[in-house]
Amino acid sequence: MNAKVISGEVFGVKGPIVARTPTYYIDFIFEKSGATYEHVIPAGWNSLIVCYTGAVRVQGETMVDSTEKNVAHFVRSEVDETIRFETVKDFTRFIMLAGKPLEEPIANYGPFVLNT
Repeated sequence: MNAKVISGEVFGVKGPIVARTPTYYIDFIFEKSGATYEHVIPAGWNSLIVCYTGAVRVQGETMVDSTEKNVAHFVRSEVDETIRFETVKDFTRFIMLAGKPLEEPIANYGPFVLNT
């Protein structure tokens, strides 16, 4: 298993992007099916998993597959939450995005969505 860390930290490696609001943007790469990994999402954060190659089972039940349902979203919890990943196919790749919500009003117009 390998990971490209864009933002956040995994395996003792910090990403080059430091956001004002804490975030994870990590690209996980698994060679074999049946591989497992657990990652802690801090209390109060939202998280999203996007599988773009292969398939991964999240929390032992939600299947995220690059050809069908390729996104899984987890709403914030009041306590730290450990998310468990298990690859179902060889050569599985997925991106984990997570972050602390800004709690600011949203302004949208046309294709643009911003905070105010």
